[in-house]
Amino acid sequence: MKCLKIYTMLFFLILPSYLYAESEHDHGHHNSSNLKLTLNDGKKWPTDEALRVNMEAIHGHIKERLHKIHKNQMTSEDFKDMGSKIKKNVDLIFKNCKLEPAADEQLHIILSSLLSANSSLLGKASSEEKKKSVEAILGRYKDYVGHFDHTEGNRKK
Repeated sequence: MKCLKIYTMLFFLILPSYLYAESEHDHGHHNSSNLKLTLNDGKKWPTDEALRVNMEAIHGHIKERLHKIHKNQMTSEDFKDMGSKIKKNVDLIFKNCKLEPAADEQLHIILSSLLSANSSLLGKASSEEKKKSVEAILGRYKDYVGHFDHTEGNRKK
């Protein structure tokens, strides 16, 4: 019964974030839940400045706290603060999205999973669950770097 309550709570924590993000950035052309992350004909997808700046900020929010996370020194409020900052950066990505439709669809695969993991940082999950969510967010950042050109070359102007 306790698990059912937790899953119900997580559902209601994740749903508003997802709905808000989609309402802020609804192109009506994709559903990220049934898409597979791929490269652009073997190459990384181009990026724009808003994407690069905000993904780097998301990575920075975690990187600057990584020592405290590994040492179990993060309070619930620390996780919530970090999750709020990450959510703000994701919202800015959605708001300022300037990618071509195929790249945009690929980005949504990463961002929807990232938002899902981030929701536990904002909620009442245990510290261990929050640490796993941080790992998941870092995994989505690695997916982003592996599939999107975050370097100086081939950036979308």
